[in-house]
Amino acid sequence: MTKNDALTYAADKIRVNSIHPGFIWTPMVEKFAVDMPVSMETARKEMAAKHPLGISGNPMISGGVWSTWHPMNRSSLPGASW
Repeated sequence: MTKNDALTYAADKIRVNSIHPGFIWTPMVEKFAVDMPVSMETARKEMAAKHPLGISGNPMISGGVWSTWHPMNRSSLPGASW
């Protein structure tokens, strides 16, 4: 869908991008994990185990991907999925 929309709207100078980071361990997730009947470390490991790579991301890494789309960094990027 992202690629199709990027090609459709490129002539109008509209970029279409999407990020698919998987599970991200954020303060909001941590607040949810506090209510789980397991330790925080176990909750973190269980969440990571659901990811194909066996890891959970963090906002700093995901933010780095997003920052590559800043107008100064994406002059020739019409659309992408990450």
